Amino acid sequence: MEIVKKRTQLLIASLVAAVACVGMGSSLVHAEDGGTVAGGYKIGVVDQSKVFEKYQKQIDQFAHLEKERKDKEDELQAKINDLDQKLEDYKKKKDTMTEDQRDAFETDYKSKMRDVKAQKDKYQSEINDKSVKVIRDLREDIRSQIQKIGAKENYHLILDADSDPRANSSVIYFSTTIDLTQRVIDDLNAEYKQEHAGAQSKSKK
Repeated sequence: MEIVKKRTQLLIASLVAAVACVGMGSSLVHAEDGGTVAGGYKIGVVDQSKVFEKYQKQIDQFAHLEKERKDKEDELQAKINDLDQKLEDYKKKKDTMTEDQRDAFETDYKSKMRDVKAQKDKYQSEINDKSVKVIRDLREDIRSQIQKIGAKENYHLILDADSDPRANSSVIYFSTTIDLTQRVIDDLNAEYKQEHAGAQSKSKK
């Protein structure tokens, strides 16, 4: 990973040097599709955090996960409410119960509460696992789309100009003429809309 990072830094440095050299003798040539050619290099930048945020597939999938989480939460809460009611009833009449009856209720109550907690932990783990997989798949969609644009339109380098401060992006400034962010968002959403429409059409047959 460190080797890849160093190679990327060296490539960026060489491109900066190329831009500087070109700037001494001539101006930058702006490509018609928004990229910029500097000394023969075509460069673009993408804010992957913004793409992730605006990707409709991400919005839909996390809405689905949130609904699934809430449904399971409501299901467990109903069980807890039922157990709480039984506990209240038990407290009212425990003085009239035999010791064996009290022991039997308390053992059963504790067992069922442990079951509910185990189910809650299981559901939470399942949701977490699904969230991790969704994020991984969505990020792969984004990377693939960027690579597709880069290969199709002969970019030499597309950098991640991530707006999320936690991403530690090395891009401090760039011209909007080389910003491919909205292009990536539009292409991803168009493909997703087409795939979603196709899936809905098949489900109706």
